[in-house]
Amino acid sequence: VGHSLGARIAAAFAASHPDRVDHAILIDPPMSNATRPYPMPLTVFDAQLDDAETGTDADGVAKFYPAWAERERGLRARWLGTCARVAVHETHANFEHETFEPLWQQLGSNATLVYGSTSPVVTHGDVATLRSTNPAPAILAVEGAGHMVPWDRPAPTIALLRSLLHPLKLSRQASAETP
Repeated sequence: VGHSLGARIAAAFAASHPDRVDHAILIDPPMSNATRPYPMPLTVFDAQLDDAETGTDADGVAKFYPAWAERERGLRARWLGTCARVAVHETHANFEHETFEPLWQQLGSNATLVYGSTSPVVTHGDVATLRSTNPAPAILAVEGAGHMVPWDRPAPTIALLRSLLHPLKLSRQASAETP
């Protein structure tokens, strides 16, 4: 299971090592590329890093993410200062130079893409493209969620993840019981 950059990493691992992955769950992987910029400009990330360097809190984070709950804004405030600016810059650049679709084309039915129905990172157009280029993996929406799917809609996201993970657990238990 991976979210955002973690979803791209999980897809790359699943594509490279299909024999080692029972099922990959990819949550809102950035679909940006060389012709489509990442939805949040690098200048906005730099402003957040500037705030983190001078000390920010949940209220300070709210100017960037007003819809987030205070708990999540507090987590962002707490951990953002641990991010190296060069790493943020390189990640942002790679979101606009690397393409997700070649990884997607290598995945089979042992992958599921979960996206937020209001996400600017995985749009409805992206979903249509992904379905047409590789119909094997399932694509499921969490209604009312943006890019931060688990934070935006925690209860439906957890229910969906449980429904995807439960059969895998049962399959592993059955395999362990078979001599």
